[in-house]
Amino acid sequence: MDQEDLVAAWDANNDVNQRLLALIPDDAFDLKPGRGKTVRSAFVHLVKVRGMWCEGVKGMPAFDFKPLNAKTAERQEIQAGLEESNRLMQTLIRNRAGSPGRAKQPVLTFFAYCVAHEAYHRALIEQALRENGRELADPDHYGLWEWQTPAH
Repeated sequence: MDQEDLVAAWDANNDVNQRLLALIPDDAFDLKPGRGKTVRSAFVHLVKVRGMWCEGVKGMPAFDFKPLNAKTAERQEIQAGLEESNRLMQTLIRNRAGSPGRAKQPVLTFFAYCVAHEAYHRALIEQALRENGRELADPDHYGLWEWQTPAH
């Protein structure tokens, strides 16, 4: 396994986020699972945290993206934020994989943490939809598990 394998796996994770976002009706963006983040704010959180992971890391380009508003961000803004932050994460993974020893944790540990964090929020998004009577259709829900590695 090399750094491009990790980048491809990260891209597959990002693709799942984008596909989930595409399945959610606009009028469901403000639903939430009991207490906690709305569907919209969970996606905004993913973009923000990706930027935080990359912020201040030597050799990283700046996350030069207008901050998203967790209460008003539109689908297109979230899609663009996920893509821009995905490009930053690709660079971060390449830099970390190419420079072991400079980071606080091994690149695989960091990678696993990042994917687990995003999967947790995807689960909360699905829970919000389910609890509010907007559960994804089975083919859509199970389709999210058909990970594909997007072409670079």
